[in-house]
Amino acid sequence: MEKAGLSNEEVKGVLHLYQSNPSGVCPTYLSGLGNPDKASGVIKQLSERYPNLKIKVSSNQVEGVRVTGRSNFTVQNGKYVD
Repeated sequence: MEKAGLSNEEVKGVLHLYQSNPSGVCPTYLSGLGNPDKASGVIKQLSERYPNLKIKVSSNQVEGVRVTGRSNFTVQNGKYVD
């Protein structure tokens, strides 16, 4: 983005993030999304850095593996959307 000369606000669109942990996204990465009093995890940090970018996260699903974290969600500007 910096090499292209774009400001963080000019970055728009949808980033599809596919993660392979069949249990879902780990709590450290999700930190701060549902509770602003917690430290920001990497997903919240990325979404706040690029506030006009939607981040759609999906996860590998494996039969027989229990999902313990969030597995499919969308984040924009540090908050869950939809």
